[in-house]
Amino acid sequence: MKAANSINSRIVAVRKSLNLPQKTFAEGLKLSRSYQNMLEKWGQPVNDRIISIICMVYRVNETWLREGTGAMFDTESDFRQDKVIREFKKLDVELQDFILQQIDFLVDFQNKRPPAK
Repeated sequence: MKAANSINSRIVAVRKSLNLPQKTFAEGLKLSRSYQNMLEKWGQPVNDRIISIICMVYRVNETWLREGTGAMFDTESDFRQDKVIREFKKLDVELQDFILQQIDFLVDFQNKRPPAK
């Protein structure tokens, strides 16, 4: 069973805050309803991919989701992020995973390159 202040309980809080049933919330994440139920009711471990998708799709503040601090939702609107989210939601889970890997690669690349002069 999940702890009262766990990432799993925060996932439930996000879903309820959005006033979505489990099925609709899971569909938005490209998860099965049974997997969503395991996350919520049985404390299934939440991997980084699921966290990233929840944050992108439902604009959840990652720090809040992981640690329970700060605001639940990111409030700043950015047309580029909005477009990425809309298009990301249209992809199959395998392509979503590929995109997330590419983003990780690009962030690592950016962090390793020398600063521009």
